[in-house]
Amino acid sequence: MTTRLNKLCFYAFVCGLLFLDQASKAFFVANGDIEISRFFDFTLSYNEGSAFSLAIPSSVSGSLGLLVAILLLLMPFSKKFDSYFSNQRLLAMMGLLTAGVLGNTIDRLRIGKVIDFFHFSFWPIFNLADSFLVVALIGLLISEFLLKSKK
Repeated sequence: MTTRLNKLCFYAFVCGLLFLDQASKAFFVANGDIEISRFFDFTLSYNEGSAFSLAIPSSVSGSLGLLVAILLLLMPFSKKFDSYFSNQRLLAMMGLLTAGVLGNTIDRLRIGKVIDFFHFSFWPIFNLADSFLVVALIGLLISEFLLKSKK
């Protein structure tokens, strides 16, 4: 695929992931908790902190999230990042990262906190945007190690 088509795919991918994130949050706000088992359930929670409920004011994390989201959305217009858009794996990781940042930033700007609902008994409650961020960061780290090992 051409770099231009890859950039279009990037935006479509981000929009699709963002839709899934916001739709899932709306579903759990409307329907509340759903018990599945002792180890996993859907528990509606509002995170007023930042990642892992750290005590960072919502105005600060919302502003930082918006700044990062804008930078990520403008990245395709920079020639410096064309190499990212010729690599499908990096393109997917950047799309996940962008959708994750945007999903949680939308919550912070809209209601002042992030809507979470995935609840494993041994882990803090999280949402799809959080999952996108974790998968993207792990993927980018693995990609970086693979690139270094090839050199």
